[in-house]
Amino acid sequence: MIDWAFTMNYRISVADGTVGEEWTLTPVNSYAELEERWIAFAWGNVREVHPHRRLVISKA
Repeated sequence: MIDWAFTMNYRISVADGTVGEEWTLTPVNSYAELEERWIAFAWGNVREVHPHRRLVISKA
């Protein structure tokens, strides 16, 4: 799904709901960046944090 979204020029962002009440979206520019930087961040190791971090796919 993520690869398809990049191919179809959708916007991919990471949302962090652990900071305040706003879900700040941080753009992800490539699948390589997603793998290198964001997958570990979004999944994390703390059970209580994981549900508050999301990958967002939206129309550009």
